[in-house]
Amino acid sequence: MSRPLYRSRDRAIFGVCAGVAEYFDLSVQWLRMLTFFVFVFTGFVPTAIVYMVIALVLKPSPVEGYGMGSSYSGPRTGPSSKSQALQRLKDKLEGLEQRTRRMESVVTDREFDWERRFRAGQ
Repeated sequence: MSRPLYRSRDRAIFGVCAGVAEYFDLSVQWLRMLTFFVFVFTGFVPTAIVYMVIALVLKPSPVEGYGMGSSYSGPRTGPSSKSQALQRLKDKLEGLEQRTRRMESVVTDREFDWERRFRAGQ
């Protein structure tokens, strides 16, 4: 059974060229250049329509390495545990809270109010 054709997640525009190049074992750069020349020389509309249809029809490639029984040992972009994910979320929310407090202190400062009144009177 042959492998299915997917859109690549490492993409420039929808991942169509990268997915097709990966499927046929071609160079992505050459396929993108060929697509660009076809796009320019056939007119923009026909090629754009075909490209968009392909982008809508093809499914994105499945994410590998996150299953329990997977042997994938490559880099992961997500947290490796729930506690790490929770800690990252807490850190991000704390940073947002600090930024909000700084903005509130500037907006509620007396000098801010006088500056606004001064500009309104001119």
